[in-house]
Amino acid sequence: MKQLLFVVSLALSFSAHCQDSLVGISDAPLVTLEGDTLTRDHLTGKVLVLNFWFIACGPCRQEIPALDKLRTKYIDNKDVTFIAISSMDEFDKIRYFVSRRPFGYEHATKNREWLNFYKVVVFPTNIVIDKTGKMTFRQKGYMPDIFTELDREIQKSL
Repeated sequence: MKQLLFVVSLALSFSAHCQDSLVGISDAPLVTLEGDTLTRDHLTGKVLVLNFWFIACGPCRQEIPALDKLRTKYIDNKDVTFIAISSMDEFDKIRYFVSRRPFGYEHATKNREWLNFYKVVVFPTNIVIDKTGKMTFRQKGYMPDIFTELDREIQKSL
């Protein structure tokens, strides 16, 4: 019985992953902490690594060192863009937070369009979108080995 439940859950997970892979890049522009506006045109043709988070989320804060380490690994690769989208925090709070705790992603805030587009309801959520605009990876909730998983997906998407 346990094996049957496992197979059914695996099939449902695979089905959901396949449906997710059809999602492209949101049309909604993102305004970054630096005041830049990122549009679909700016992001198309790059591997996008998206992190949906907020400051008061303990698991979100827990994975930041691994996410920052990953961003550092790809810092010279112009084909990879890292964007953190905070669902609740104002830019002033994010600025203060990242001044005390390095998190080198581009930061955007209060962007309901992106949250809705990617159906984000669990935090943190990490998503990788390949150069063709297909979602290749989606992790809902904290994952202890997020560095390795995201790195693998970025490598496959380059």
